[in-house]
Amino acid sequence: MRGSARYCLALCLAALMLLAGGAALAGGSGDIEAGERAAARGRHAEAEAAYSRALASGQLNRQGKALALNNRGVARRALGRPREALADYAAALALRPRYAQAYYNAAQARLDLKEPLRALSNYNKALEIEPAYAEAWHNRGILWCSLGSWQRGLADFRKALQCKPDFALAYLNAGNARLYLGQPWRAVANYDAALKLRPSLAAAHARRARAYGQLGLKDKARADKARARELGWREAPLN
Repeated sequence: MRGSARYCLALCLAALMLLAGGAALAGGSGDIEAGERAAARGRHAEAEAAYSRALASGQLNRQGKALALNNRGVARRALGRPREALADYAAALALRPRYAQAYYNAAQARLDLKEPLRALSNYNKALEIEPAYAEAWHNRGILWCSLGSWQRGLADFRKALQCKPDFALAYLNAGNARLYLGQPWRAVANYDAALKLRPSLAAAHARRARAYGQLGLKDKARADKARARELGWREAPLN
């Protein structure tokens, strides 16, 4: 795998988002809301316990149970237990078969378990159900890149941007794909767009420095490299 493949894979780790479901339904003694508050503060064990209480309460309808299971799966994955998370997502899908977010979260857990093809299948299902799911397009794009299918990855990043035009990470990873595909000028345009949205995105400065280097624009490359380091970028192979 070429060097730039490592960059996209590194970004994959930062970009794969834990998505918990929306507002709680009536019932569950407020435990779903408590779980969501705990999860938002990074208290995943507390969130897991709250969702378990909600499920044991007997007060949730079918949709509420699916929500609590999905969210508990997110908490369990955050606690380093992807297999238990997958069991929760499967139970949620048994209750609500067209639950795009549960398929998306299952894909994340599959990646934790180094099962990329099964993750791909889960992303496909999420997108079949919810075609405007920007995060699913984006993360499937990263997965395609990790499998060596850079053109497919780029196509997915572009779809993510159609769904969510202010998605800075999608611009960043589109730039990475274009850089790998030998399109440094087009990569620069993607990095510019990412930095317009998030000026302190160190990875975009670092990758744009590489693109400028390929184009022979040494002063611009040095400036971007320096800015990336100012922002805390510590990846070694920047020259």
